[in-house]
Amino acid sequence: MTSTVERSILAELGGGCVAPIGVYARLQGEYVNVSVRVLSRDGTEEVADSRDLPVERHAKAAREFGAALRERGAADLIEQARRDDIRIPAREE
Repeated sequence: MTSTVERSILAELGGGCVAPIGVYARLQGEYVNVSVRVLSRDGTEEVADSRDLPVERHAKAAREFGAALRERGAADLIEQARRDDIRIPAREE
């Protein structure tokens, strides 16, 4: 259940391996407590929040929480990280 919440939020935000995103969910009785933190690559900007999601509708509530974070600018930080990643040349080994 907690991994479903974490994955649903990441999917809603469009998160991948490029942007600094932290999602942590833990079951607490009838709720899944979830904390999310999305940062710019340099760490100067942040969108963060926590919520208690009802267990009986945890997947839908997680998607709604992800959408709310997206509207608050989390998706913009992720998109900027993607653009920055494209501009960084690959390291030679």
